[in-house]
Amino acid sequence: HFWNQEEEIMTRVLRLLLMAAVSIFSGTVMASPRATLSIENERNERVQVWVDHSSVGEVRANSHRSFRFRTGRHDVQIRTKEGRLVKEMSVSLTPSRTSHVVIPPAMGTLVLNNPTAKDLELKIDQQTKGMVPAGATRSFQLEEGAHRVQVGTVVIGRDVRVLDQRIRVSENGRRSLRLEAPQRGLVRVENRAGRAGVLYVDGKRHQMMDPGQVVILEADLKYLLPEYFYTVYLHS
Repeated sequence: HFWNQEEEIMTRVLRLLLMAAVSIFSGTVMASPRATLSIENERNERVQVWVDHSSVGEVRANSHRSFRFRTGRHDVQIRTKEGRLVKEMSVSLTPSRTSHVVIPPAMGTLVLNNPTAKDLELKIDQQTKGMVPAGATRSFQLEEGAHRVQVGTVVIGRDVRVLDQRIRVSENGRRSLRLEAPQRGLVRVENRAGRAGVLYVDGKRHQMMDPGQVVILEADLKYLLPEYFYTVYLHS
């Protein structure tokens, strides 16, 4: 009888221990489902991801990366490799969907001031951006980094360059350029001498010209006005 009571007690103890272990294990599983956070980095530099004040990894420039965390609300920070804060947010993660965070490119401002009396055509990185009207100012948002700015006008169907400059724009920075009037005009040279001849420009040999040949030249505005198209005839 004594042995039966001891066996019964041991059985009860083991049953309680087993139920406690199952309860603890089940509670742990139920309390920590995982969810996905996707980071898309559109910047031209890698960024660091911090979640709940801890660094969890990096995302390369112009790429994306996914992370797994516990469900619930988390504080997310995006920092540059130098540690500068780029973006900060709070996200709520659920196991049923992927939460997306987009890091936009770093942008700066280019301001063009045209004080001249002539509308000027603008190109940035070989792409036409329209006109900068006479006496007007235009602003453009550009990605951080180097850019090529070209400004010109058209005289009798020919391009006259006003500005061709490489600039650098910083994040949240402001770069201003003041445009100037065209510094060069066009000259049309036609050989009517009836024979071949040599064309000289500013005392220097430029090229041979056949009878009837036409050459278009640019010249400094100390000789010309950009609004006019000059014609010079070569006679025998």
